[in-house]
Amino acid sequence: MGEELVGLIGEPDKPEVEKNLDDVDATWTAAQSAWASRQAALDEALRRATNFQDELIRMLEWLQRRGEELAGLGPIGGYRRGRSWRGWSPSASKTGGNRGWGPISQCRRGW
Repeated sequence: MGEELVGLIGEPDKPEVEKNLDDVDATWTAAQSAWASRQAALDEALRRATNFQDELIRMLEWLQRRGEELAGLGPIGGYRRGRSWRGWSPSASKTGGNRGWGPISQCRRGW
C-alpha cells in the first residue's frame, strides 16, 4: 500500500512520504511488540491466578474436613451440656490439692 502511495505522488514529496511511511511502519512494529509482551504477561498472570484459586479451593476443602473432624471429637475434659467440669472437685480446690483438677487420665481423650 505504501509503494502505491509513493508511485502516485510527485517527485518532490516522495522523501517526506517515504519517511512518514517508515515512521508508521516503526510505530506499527513497536505496537505489535508491546501487544505481544502484554499478552505474555496477561497469560502468566492468568496462570498464576488459576493456580492460586486451585490451591485456595484445596485448602478450604481441607479446612472444612478438619473442622468437621474436630467438631465430631467433642470437648476434652471441658464443660459439656449442663454438666460440670470433668475432673474438677470443689473439695480439692478448697484444700489446695491439685487446684481442683483430677489426674490427667480423667480427661476424655488423654494426652
